[in-house]
Amino acid sequence: MKLSKGIRVGVSILAAAMVLSGAPHVDDRWGFIVDPPEGWQLSPSEKGVSVTDPYQVASFQVAAFPGQRFSSAVDMGEAFFSSLEAEGDVSAFAPYGGMQAILADAAFPVEGGTVRGYFVFINGEEADYILMAYAPEEVYERYHDFLLSAIDSFAPSSDWYLYPGPIGQFYYPVEGPSRTRVDVPFEGGTLAFLLDPGEEDAAQVLIEREARVLLAYGDPPSVEAWRRYYRMVVRDEYPRFRDVSAKLSERMGGGACDVPSRLLSWFQGFAFERTGTLSDLRAPISAVRRHAGDCDALALAYLIILHHLGYDGILMVSSVYRHAMAAVDVPGDGARFPFNGGTYLVAELTDDVPMGMIAQDMSTVEHWVGVDLFP
Repeated sequence: MKLSKGIRVGVSILAAAMVLSGAPHVDDRWGFIVDPPEGWQLSPSEKGVSVTDPYQVASFQVAAFPGQRFSSAVDMGEAFFSSLEAEGDVSAFAPYGGMQAILADAAFPVEGGTVRGYFVFINGEEADYILMAYAPEEVYERYHDFLLSAIDSFAPSSDWYLYPGPIGQFYYPVEGPSRTRVDVPFEGGTLAFLLDPGEEDAAQVLIEREARVLLAYGDPPSVEAWRRYYRMVVRDEYPRFRDVSAKLSERMGGGACDVPSRLLSWFQGFAFERTGTLSDLRAPISAVRRHAGDCDALALAYLIILHHLGYDGILMVSSVYRHAMAAVDVPGDGARFPFNGGTYLVAELTDDVPMGMIAQDMSTVEHWVGVDLFP
């Protein structure tokens, strides 16, 4: 499908910009959530929010409308692209429980040049959304990953926060059409669950894109950029763990008190494996399928499964120790990590030790960063 007409770019900024840092932004009028790249500046706009990079070159905007405003996503796109001359390609997809949506890659003239970017039109029952992320054409390639990352940070409500963003859903749907049985060893037997290989590929694509975004924040990266990186990974991965989490719950007896420690012992039996890519992070669902991964892949998979089973936990990462661990909100003796007013029992995924044990040469609390994956 081709677009031959364009849009009126730019939602006016109505309030002083605030620098986003530390947590996703929840719109107090419409309830949608955005978690743009660290340091981008957000301002309320007439219809939603307007976000710009620190140099005010690239822009990400969300506009929301009452659900009865448009009859379909196609109608939204046609109405939106009716005022200016532009060209682009449009493809349909169905995110968020089957809502109608289209994704457009478009370039259009503005005063002083041409801009290019991505536009998503989502037609829902209670609200319709237009997402825009664009930059001047001459720097488009430089900002490309940031534009996709910004759009992928959107969720229409808290109910959809732990779910792939629009770009992820466009690339490959959750619970894809080619789910097959996977068998992995578990406690002397076999655990079987369903997984579509295409979902593994989609998860790894997002991880590598977010690693390229993270690279812009230095080595080691800023703390909040690092936290956002892991939040983006977990959002995309979370629903991919539904089936394996349900099967593990059945096997371990639902709410049994020893679930975190039994699950930890299972992960400690995984082979240690690195990807060698820029991210050096295996998609957590792939780590479970392969029964292999490195410290942060295993810690993320462990925490995602625990969250599915009703347990609260955080990720611990350290640039000093070049290591990652989990910490879980359960009683028990041993080392506990203080975070947000509470303490969490540490869990080492890559060594056969009980919960609460941490290597003495990695025990300086100040060298660890806590990451709330489920804000």
